[in-house]
Amino acid sequence: MHLPKDVVVQYVDLTSELQTLLYFMRKED
Repeated sequence: MHLPKDVVVQYVDLTSELQTLLYFMRKED
């Protein structure tokens, strides 16, 4: 599967942002 680099970068950025959000949400508990 070949994806344009900017799409991959966007995807990685999104997932890392989500993980960070989840981490902070868990920390708040």
